[in-house]
Amino acid sequence: MALKMESSLEPHVEGFYALLESLMKFNLTRLALEVFYLMKLRGCDPDKLTFKLLINGLESNEETNLSAFVRQEAEKYYGQSLDFLDETEEEVPRLKPMY
Repeated sequence: MALKMESSLEPHVEGFYALLESLMKFNLTRLALEVFYLMKLRGCDPDKLTFKLLINGLESNEETNLSAFVRQEAEKYYGQSLDFLDETEEEVPRLKPMY
């Protein structure tokens, strides 16, 4: 399935996160990675919460190759230390509502 990009909408990490969360919940990992690529293409940098969602979701679905790829992407943003993956829900900064 190809994703269509709407050029008149401003990208927000919160919107992408909500979409990624839904896709991962329904085990649509390939589509979630397409959205991840689209997110970056639109100039919306993934935050720690987004990387944590994708990596943990991929690993729980035993998608180790895809998880390794997303980990490499996270390292580009946050360096070698991906300690935020081990943080509890309370320790990871929460997203602000879009409205």
